[in-house]
Amino acid sequence: MENSAPQEVSLTGKVVASTAWMFGFQVLDNLLGLLRLFILARILTSADFGLVGVATLTKQVIDTFTQSGIGAFLIYKKDSEKYLDVSWTFLLIRGVILSVLVYLAAPLFGAFFNSPTATDVIRIVGFTFLIDALTNISVITFQKNLEFSKVFILQLAGNAADAIVAITCAVVWQNYWAIVAGMVVSTIVRVVLSYTLSSYRPRFDFNFKRLREMHQYGKWVFGSTILQFLYGQADDILVGRLLGTTALGYYQLAYRISNMPTTQITHIINTVVFPAYSQVQGNLKKLTAAYLRLLQATSFLSFLVGMLIIVFAGDFIVLVLGNQWLPMKLALQILTVWGILRSLGATAGSLWNAMGKPSIATKIQLVQTVIIAIYIFPLTLQWGYTGTAASVVVAALIGNAIAYSMVLRTLQIPNMQLFKELFIPLSAAVIAGIVCQIVNYLFFEQVDFVSFVVRLLATVAVYIGVVFLYSRYANYSLIQTCFFLSKETPALRTVFNFLQKVKKKP
Repeated sequence: MENSAPQEVSLTGKVVASTAWMFGFQVLDNLLGLLRLFILARILTSADFGLVGVATLTKQVIDTFTQSGIGAFLIYKKDSEKYLDVSWTFLLIRGVILSVLVYLAAPLFGAFFNSPTATDVIRIVGFTFLIDALTNISVITFQKNLEFSKVFILQLAGNAADAIVAITCAVVWQNYWAIVAGMVVSTIVRVVLSYTLSSYRPRFDFNFKRLREMHQYGKWVFGSTILQFLYGQADDILVGRLLGTTALGYYQLAYRISNMPTTQITHIINTVVFPAYSQVQGNLKKLTAAYLRLLQATSFLSFLVGMLIIVFAGDFIVLVLGNQWLPMKLALQILTVWGILRSLGATAGSLWNAMGKPSIATKIQLVQTVIIAIYIFPLTLQWGYTGTAASVVVAALIGNAIAYSMVLRTLQIPNMQLFKELFIPLSAAVIAGIVCQIVNYLFFEQVDFVSFVVRLLATVAVYIGVVFLYSRYANYSLIQTCFFLSKETPALRTVFNFLQKVKKKP
């Protein structure tokens, strides 16, 4: 009993430090990823991106349908050390088999996507199965032991190598091989670092009893992974198959840009909100209050970011990516709506997990997958990849409607209360967007970087101003929500405490 307090403090310290590391990693990684993406988009074409997209889709298909769930098992298992060698052995054999399989099947995948040129690209990308399998298996324990500083170094170094190599090769080669080179080099860098950051050295181990035990756990992870893949990648596969690599390049870039900000919001929700929900899961009143606050914060950020992308999509494409990417403007705007819906839906998903009912989120995702399967083919044939984006939005709308109806029943929230939390930021976004368009029409005839920044900041100011008016006159408690988040989020709490200490210094 005497050691319980120090252990608790130590664990809390680890959690706070780990959150700070991951927060820093997300910021730097996103900035680096955006810089890489924008520079490559300036140099390369949508066909180049599409060819690499075909190769990565091929790898994802094979990887998904051969998932073992070993990583999740090692994190879950308390005495995971004795399973490290057999895990590494299995993953290495799997990597060899998959690399050979991809090499042999590459022409078939190239033919499926009507792109014989992609055959060699698929083979090289498939070779990363083998390279990645050489990774020191002990890197999984970094996450388990909350050693996120090492995760930070491992991931960021690999991504930095990818960006440097891809951009350099793009300048010299001017083709899709630059992206492939970045992928290969980043994988090699991570393998080398995995042995630098850990003193553990894996050895061959063919303990079939332990392997069967891991398989029993991993088969459930496999089923969930398949469903996530079908929901998240079916649209890419169909676009590549029906419309070709050029259309796939447009669609994938539109997807990445539209969803990058909202994906980060979703990630924060899943990593931070889940513990907050779990602490009050036995108290319906507190759980309801926590959910409404978190929905309020999420909707405030999601509608702001989404509105900015939708309103400034055309100017952003011209100024940052180049005129060659203008055909994806409408798809970018539509997929942004999906990104907003996704971040809003994540609040319900975290709620189900905290209440011990993860099957609800899985069932809703299954419904969304079925809806996409119904609409995606006819809409894609009718309107191309813009129709594909529309089918994804339809599925998300229906999925969110189901999720919110269940939230209302579970937490006994009045319908108007939930409507208010969504309507206020939505209406503020619409007002800010309209004001921006009017100002743009009256005062800005030409598109340049300075006017772009000025209009963007002005639009943000209008949005915040409208929300502030709601807070003052419509009982919209955004300020209280910010204080709540500062208490529940380790990263924000660390920042607030630091600022308070600085303020107290003479």
